[in-house]
Amino acid sequence: MPFTGRLHLFVPFLPFSPSGCAVVLHKFMLEYATSIRQPIDHDPSVIRYIGHCKLSLVDDGKICTALTEKYYRKDLGARSLDNAVREVRDELADKYSETDLLATEDLNDGPLQTFIVRRFLIADDVYEVGVFTDGTSGGEEADSEEGANGEDEAKWGDGVAGWNKWDQDGSRSDRDED
Repeated sequence: MPFTGRLHLFVPFLPFSPSGCAVVLHKFMLEYATSIRQPIDHDPSVIRYIGHCKLSLVDDGKICTALTEKYYRKDLGARSLDNAVREVRDELADKYSETDLLATEDLNDGPLQTFIVRRFLIADDVYEVGVFTDGTSGGEEADSEEGANGEDEAKWGDGVAGWNKWDQDGSRSDRDED
């Protein structure tokens, strides 16, 4: 009996709304941020050369919206958003390889290497999304159009940027010690 004879149900595929796409992409970015936070491991059964890193998204709602607009295809659904994560992953790998440090397991004993994903201005009202090492920026940084308590924060919360503020022991790393 052919395989098609076993199909009994068709599930309709409904395209995501723009905000739904951004949420799905945000989930994918969180998963990637979690994966690169794992320690570097050269064991042949694991092989993780990029690790012990922290990924921060500046204004994550706008980043996810911009990447969604660029990569989402209705005919491929959420799978098309994987290309956006792949772009960030590839750019991060390029930045990671530009450092003078050799990716050894000894790096796991030091501080996390920080990479920042942010929008940057390339022309009048035209922004790109890029990955930068801690302390560098591309062109002119894109300032949030909303204030620190603006619409985006209310809509998206702290997102990945807020996730990175929590240390592995559960304490906030952005708060000054008294």
